Amino acid sequence: MDEKSGRRLLLRKLALSGAFVVASAIYVTGQAGRPLTPAVVTAVGTPTTAPPSDGVRIGTRQTVQVKDGDFQGGKYDARFGPVRVKITVDGGRIVSVRAVEYPDHSPTSVKINLEALPRLEQEAIAAQSAVVDAVSGATLTSKAWAHSLRSAIRAAART
Repeated sequence: MDEKSGRRLLLRKLALSGAFVVASAIYVTGQAGRPLTPAVVTAVGTPTTAPPSDGVRIGTRQTVQVKDGDFQGGKYDARFGPVRVKITVDGGRIVSVRAVEYPDHSPTSVKINLEALPRLEQEAIAAQSAVVDAVSGATLTSKAWAHSLRSAIRAAART
């Protein structure tokens, strides 16, 4: 490769990387001020005559009875920002789980959380448990989310 074509290649690479930076900045700027709200996952069609709940699992060995209402978990650090979960309990069962705070400061965090949070929410509702599998690529968020969910379940526990 001669010097002239080497310069052209370098300029092309610089132009592409510059275009990526500009596109990322435009995306982030466009997201500023807009709340990012992933879909709320709710158990639908639960009959009113559902059998009594056996409780909600906080850990692998601890199950608690929970009272009805909305309960917010603590804020836990996921390295790139805090995560906080809110649950809704009806009939002694978790019927809704929603992340009310999560990292959303960068396009990467937005992408990761839009994919991971609904999966975590669905799994927690289905399992009636804070023991959920981490989402690949969102390990730190998954761990902080599970800690906050445990905290919310403890807040809902009947004393």
